[in-house]
Amino acid sequence: MKAIKPFLFSLLLAFGSTSYGQATFTKVTFDDLMARYDKDPIKFLKTETAPDFQFLGSTIEDVNGTLAIYDRLQQLKRDYAAVNVRQYGQTGVATGLLTHMYAVKSSGNPYSIRELFTYVFTNEKGNTWKLVSAQHRPFVPPVADDEAAIKKVLEGLTAAVYARDFKTYLSHWADTKYASRIGSDLGNVVTKMVGDEYRKLITEAATKPGEPSKDKVTRENYLIRVNGGSAFVIFDQYNTRPDGTIRHSVEERYLERMNEEWKIVNVTVLVAK
Repeated sequence: MKAIKPFLFSLLLAFGSTSYGQATFTKVTFDDLMARYDKDPIKFLKTETAPDFQFLGSTIEDVNGTLAIYDRLQQLKRDYAAVNVRQYGQTGVATGLLTHMYAVKSSGNPYSIRELFTYVFTNEKGNTWKLVSAQHRPFVPPVADDEAAIKKVLEGLTAAVYARDFKTYLSHWADTKYASRIGSDLGNVVTKMVGDEYRKLITEAATKPGEPSKDKVTRENYLIRVNGGSAFVIFDQYNTRPDGTIRHSVEERYLERMNEEWKIVNVTVLVAK
């Protein structure tokens, strides 16, 4: 076999190095791709996805099904965190945490969700990376974080009603027609108010709030059950009045995670003594 001339050998090395460099999938590559997606997601889906692209969310969609999502939603902003990029030959994989902010076109209401993502890219000639698949699944915070956030909402609700700050009080509630409050007193009189009826009562109370309550509230025996986007809470509450008398109630709360915040859907108060 004839020896390769030094000049030709150097040229081959340079060409090989350049080709390999063109096919490298790095964090910079990922950032560039996502910048183009964020600027114009429809154009990106039409021009920078593989023919057999699939999006895996609550359903499995091809590129046309994914494009249809943007008939209903307007993308506002996407933030990527904890991004990890790997390359296996001509395949690039990126994983991380996505905070996705968007608005529903029919109502204009903005929403924000956090999702774990896995994006798979394949390299084509000329260092063109195409998105082959995109998978999103809900990000579920550690249970301890959720429990702390839930307690903060419950304490905020109580503080607001005792301060007669009904605007803040309503802000802790879910804006749904099935939001409800159920209660009973020592005379076994049961009250139930649902949705607009309860909101109307609170709105009317805000026009004549009265003096803030001087009761001191303590809670014991918390039992919190978090299941994805919903939570159930039960506890004993003790209201100590200025005259020293104490009212004991057993209380329940049902909450749902909405727009990355815990909101109260139901309050149940059973007065024990």
